[in-house]
Amino acid sequence: MNPKRAIRILLAVIVLLVVGGGAAIYFPYTREKAALEEFERFGVPAANSSYDRSVWTDSPYPGSDGPYGEIHVEPGGPFWLRDRLSDRWMRPFKRVSLVFLNEESPDVRAVFSFAPCPDLDDWIADVRRQFPPMPDELKARIVPLLLQMRSLDSLTISQGLLDDQELLEVRRRFPAIRIWIADREGSIDYEWPPATD
Repeated sequence: MNPKRAIRILLAVIVLLVVGGGAAIYFPYTREKAALEEFERFGVPAANSSYDRSVWTDSPYPGSDGPYGEIHVEPGGPFWLRDRLSDRWMRPFKRVSLVFLNEESPDVRAVFSFAPCPDLDDWIADVRRQFPPMPDELKARIVPLLLQMRSLDSLTISQGLLDDQELLEVRRRFPAIRIWIADREGSIDYEWPPATD
């Protein structure tokens, strides 16, 4: 074989590997980034998680920073490479570890738990105007947005937000995910699917 031709073939293979590897990282990253931005637009912010992963397994309820929940994002890639390249260059390797979605703003739940008002109905109506329930547009987009994530370890949602078929669809995409169902007050009721006796 001609040495020049062998070099050209080798260079072509290297270029294909680099382009293919870049596309395999870039396209899923951009889909996930678009999903995170849409969640944030609806009031579910993504925050960098500095927590140990084992904490999420033992305690699925992280609290809620946005009006309808929060998303925890962990740094990805090896530590030594992140130290050398900085987080800016390692952004495509970040991973979503936990999504917490609540149908009702946590502020409403906190206010209703005290409720020291004689005109309770008027007061509750006023609070609900200030903190409305989750928009139907977001409810309809939850599963498609979750399916755009590259990885997901834990999902905590309020009871009735997703039906069993939708939860099964999320479970098919992320087989190792732990799904927790919370009651209206935000405390964990059970892990899905519930245990059958």
